[in-house]
Amino acid sequence: MTTDQTWMVRAGKNAASVEHFIEGNFVGIGFQSAGDVIVPVDRETLERAISQTHPSFSPGKIGSVTSQVKRFYEELNVGDAVTTYDSSQRLYFVGLIRSEVQDRQHELGRTRAVHWEKQVNRDSLKSATRNTLGAIQTLFLVRDEAAADVIANAMEIGSQVALAELPSDPTTGAADESLEGIESRASDLIDDRIASLAWDELQQLVAEILEAMGYRAEISAVGPDRGIDIFASPDG
Repeated sequence: MTTDQTWMVRAGKNAASVEHFIEGNFVGIGFQSAGDVIVPVDRETLERAISQTHPSFSPGKIGSVTSQVKRFYEELNVGDAVTTYDSSQRLYFVGLIRSEVQDRQHELGRTRAVHWEKQVNRDSLKSATRNTLGAIQTLFLVRDEAAADVIANAMEIGSQVALAELPSDPTTGAADESLEGIESRASDLIDDRIASLAWDELQQLVAEILEAMGYRAEISAVGPDRGIDIFASPDG
């Protein structure tokens, strides 16, 4: 599989739609608040539609949603590679985009047809690649080195991955995992958990981390906030 671009498209919160993606041969994004979209996409019109539907969204949130909808319509191309993640199986599925944007009777109604070809076990990827793919955006371009790692480790869908046997303690027969291995898996689980958070949950997490670091943090009230989501200071 050789392509110019590889995209990540998440299958909804907690990968809830990943089976629909694979069985239905498509990827999709929601953001129905964007209303009807005409290509080429006018950014101001799109931002206005999203703002009117969700007045509680901050300017930063509106800008993020706008960018992802615009990108889904204008930057993904037929023939590009696309991947999505199934956290329950710890697998990335990889395929090729086969259509322009279509409407589909699905909660993620803005879709593109995909021919799914490969799967990649998450544990076979480099740590840097896993970190890249763990970005919280619904849609983003996977950069060259990470994309190459995904393609290099891709196997036919349904392939059984033979995991290396763990060394055992000869006295108990129990697996004796290294501290490095345990830390790596723990980090992966934390990455997955953060990636599944909604925007307001992530905002709360950041505020609590700041407080744990000794700051006094306050989340902006719902409504227009000029893009400021959290106020933090060392002395309150």
